[in-house]
Amino acid sequence: MFSIITNLLEHLSDYLFDINFDEMELEIPPWLCSPAKVNTPASEAKQDLPVVHCNGDEICTICLEKLTDPEHHNYVVRAMPCGHMFHQKCIFSWLDLVNACPLCRSELKQESK
Repeated sequence: MFSIITNLLEHLSDYLFDINFDEMELEIPPWLCSPAKVNTPASEAKQDLPVVHCNGDEICTICLEKLTDPEHHNYVVRAMPCGHMFHQKCIFSWLDLVNACPLCRSELKQESK
């Protein structure tokens, strides 16, 4: 049994050390490099996101703070079309860079001019 494991480890190490990482092709997800989705700011469409009121201990997954805070009642919460909720300041900053929900990557539809 020990010789089988030793043989396996020797072949595995030969395989790992023979890999030429410079010649490997990495698959990049299309949403990460697609200028249409990633780099199109949603500056106008973000203003149309509905303001919502939420109860409970939900958190903004961008800043990781509670959506509602008894000591700070000035948080404005916006909902994406997919239903995910974020602080307005957080989601607006995100949408200035990426035209998609930070959680599910659903694209924010923009009106054509």
